[in-house]
Amino acid sequence: LKQMAAEDEKQLRDKAMMLALCRGVRASEVISLRLEDVNLEFGYLRLQGGRQSRTLSMGEDLPAALREYLEKGRPALLRGRESESVFVNCLGGPLSRQSVWKIVRHYGQQAGISGLTPDGLRLAAHAD
Repeated sequence: LKQMAAEDEKQLRDKAMMLALCRGVRASEVISLRLEDVNLEFGYLRLQGGRQSRTLSMGEDLPAALREYLEKGRPALLRGRESESVFVNCLGGPLSRQSVWKIVRHYGQQAGISGLTPDGLRLAAHAD
């Protein structure tokens, strides 16, 4: 993922999202992540899942990718609209769970990995 080229707004979003999944963020947390839940200064995410919330360190690569997406990619995707969602679709709305799955599957196929899922990516990144 470090070498994943991010040339347009969707690729900037996808890189940040894939790195978040690799850090242990669940697909449901990706779609519910709000701007107020991101702390780039201290490098953590506040994740909302059902009735519980948790705090997750962003590690090394995610803060830079997320900053670039928030500064360049997200405004281009929003096209003047407003949203509290961190990860937005091409119409400026929040990503759906299905969209997250499609994006992960797309990059999995590009890497020659068939059937890659958000949970599979998350779990594989944390396998010992």
